[in-house]
Amino acid sequence: MIATDLNADGFIDMYVGNDFHENDYLYINIRDKTLNESIGSFKTQSSQYTMGVDVADLNGDGYKDIFSTDMMLPYDGQIKMCSGGNNTKQVADIKEHYGFLTQYARNHMQIYRPSMNSFIEEALISQVFVSDWSWLVLLQDFDNSGTTDI
Repeated sequence: MIATDLNADGFIDMYVGNDFHENDYLYINIRDKTLNESIGSFKTQSSQYTMGVDVADLNGDGYKDIFSTDMMLPYDGQIKMCSGGNNTKQVADIKEHYGFLTQYARNHMQIYRPSMNSFIEEALISQVFVSDWSWLVLLQDFDNSGTTDI
């Protein structure tokens, strides 16, 4: 769980990562001392087995982005074939019927797009979708290069 202003409105929101069947949750502060669960309004997919989540400006545009680690996608192809992996089509259809987001067993790097007021998944294109048996993520400028590292 992380608490920060995710939609750049000046109010603290919360992102809660969930392992197994549940969606991750995005609670948007609606400024009257309440939070509104709004993940479906901001994202179209999430990690299936979210173990860790952190927030930072990953692309240098001044907005906070979300990175979640998923523990089920290993580097090694042989291990991958023995892992749980993604839901079957039948399970995915049932989850969709009940309003769950699409979930994938891999890391997600959600980049905030202010013009769309939503997050766009870019872990695959950025080649950060796999990290093996990951339990958490830390986003920070570890090498003092001026950019955020994962």
